[in-house]
Amino acid sequence: MKKLTKRDSRFIDEYLIDLDVERAAIEAGYSPTTAASKAYQWVSNGKVKPLVFNEIKRRMLEREKRTGITQDRILSEIAKMAFFNIQDIYDEYGELIPVHELPRDVAAAIQEINQDSIAGNEEQVIKRKYKLSDKKTNLELLCRHLGLFTEKIINVNAGELSKEQRDAMSNELLQRESGGLNKEIFDLVMNNGEEMKQLNDNPGNSVQQDIYKRLFGSH
Repeated sequence: MKKLTKRDSRFIDEYLIDLDVERAAIEAGYSPTTAASKAYQWVSNGKVKPLVFNEIKRRMLEREKRTGITQDRILSEIAKMAFFNIQDIYDEYGELIPVHELPRDVAAAIQEINQDSIAGNEEQVIKRKYKLSDKKTNLELLCRHLGLFTEKIINVNAGELSKEQRDAMSNELLQRESGGLNKEIFDLVMNNGEEMKQLNDNPGNSVQQDIYKRLFGSH
C-alpha cells in the first residue's frame, strides 16, 4: 500500500496553514517551477496525486468538525452582510438603534462603531456612527459561489492578435465595466508576445485606456 512521502506530508502541513499552494510546495522542497505549474493540480485533481488530495480533504473535514467553521456557516454570515437593509438600524424616529439592542443578524453587518458623548445644556447627547460592511462585495462573493459570474481565461500570443480582435475584447470588457461589475473579466496571458503598439482610441476615455492597459500592458 502506497504511503505519503515526507515531502508530500510537509506539503500538506504547509498548505493547510493558509491554502497557498505555491508557498506550500516550495516549503516542502519542490522547485519554484514545479510549485507554479503543477502544485495546483495536487489539491484540485484527485487523479494527479490521489494520496495528497484525499489526505487534504480528510484533514479539512476533521478541522471543519473540530472548529464548527463550515461552508454553510460562512455563507450564512456573508448573506447577512449581503442582504442587510439599512432601515433595520434606525428606530421609528430616525435615530440609530444602540448596537446592543439590534438583532444579531442585523448587528453582523456592522463593521465598526464610533460613539461620542457630547455635553448638552441639561444632559449628555450620545452621537453614534456605524460603518457598514460592503454590500456589493458580499453580493459578489455569493454570486461567485453560485456561479453567476463566469470569468473567461484566454491564453493567446499577443503578437497574433489583430487590432479588430483587441477592439472586440476591449469592447466586451468596457460593456461589463460600465454595468458595474468592478472585477477582472479576462486574464490575458501573454506568451512571448510582441510589444503592443499604442492603440488609436479616444484619449479622453479613461475607462477604455484602463482596459487596454490591463489587457495588453503599456510601453
